[in-house]
Amino acid sequence: MEVKVILLDTDFAFEYFSGNESALAVINVHRSDFIALPSVVMAQIIRACRDKRDLAKAIKMAANIPIVHINESISEKSLNIIKNHYLSNNAEIYDSIIAATAIHYSIHLATCNTKDFGYIPGLKLLEHSVTPKRRGGGLFGMF
Repeated sequence: MEVKVILLDTDFAFEYFSGNESALAVINVHRSDFIALPSVVMAQIIRACRDKRDLAKAIKMAANIPIVHINESISEKSLNIIKNHYLSNNAEIYDSIIAATAIHYSIHLATCNTKDFGYIPGLKLLEHSVTPKRRGGGLFGMF
């Protein structure tokens, strides 16, 4: 299956940036034209930084990856996901924004937490078998 654009969830982004071979292979196997980060994922990556050195590394790692920003349509879709799925699936705000972004642009989402997204109608999850390898430390072991 060829996927033109892959949107990275926070956990998958951590695996990709930390060099997890499985995560890198997933991107290569699908021969995507490019990967992208929702702005909320970039914000979560920045928040995981312990100091200015970590921050500089995070910014450098993501420098060539397009950041997809929230617009009114994404905000509305996100709010609908929360309204429809908070009580039944404990939908999280960040996850709803990430899912709404993928739905809005009709692109695949790469995540290691399918339970956080599998219940959302219209969301295309990228199938893979990436197992998270990070173990604590700055940016969840990336630095």
